[in-house]
Amino acid sequence: MVGSFSKLLFPGLRIGYIVAPPALADLVVAFRLQTDFRAVHLEQAVLADFIDGGHLSRHVRRMREIYSCRHAVLLEAATKYLAGVLEVDNVHCGLYTAAHLKNSMSSNDAEKAASAAGVETLGLDRYAMSVTDPKGLLLGFASFDEAAIRGGIRRLARAFR
Repeated sequence: MVGSFSKLLFPGLRIGYIVAPPALADLVVAFRLQTDFRAVHLEQAVLADFIDGGHLSRHVRRMREIYSCRHAVLLEAATKYLAGVLEVDNVHCGLYTAAHLKNSMSSNDAEKAASAAGVETLGLDRYAMSVTDPKGLLLGFASFDEAAIRGGIRRLARAFR
């Protein structure tokens, strides 16, 4: 498993991790030593103290609660303003969710209409490999407060009708 603390904490941290089987440890260390351009020993030590002190788990728990509330607002607003037009997936984790178009719009048309209404989103067709157009949008909710989410959904409703 390969990951980063950039999204979990903040992008400027620039610390990643690899969880590998013990048999690959020497290869991973050798690769890191050959490709590492910036030592982050101080940052790693501070991060280790942050994790050891229980601060990371508290942060993750708090952010899950916040994102869960924001997702609930997104679902509620979409049900209220976009019923019959856009159906939002009820995800249980993550920062984004898929929303499926129930009208005749393509993903591309919906993306353009959303952009014209001041809502930044991406059409699901950008992510499709085997389906030509899954007719939907990718909606982010983690970076927005509840008022912004409701406002964005109202703007989408006006754009799609």
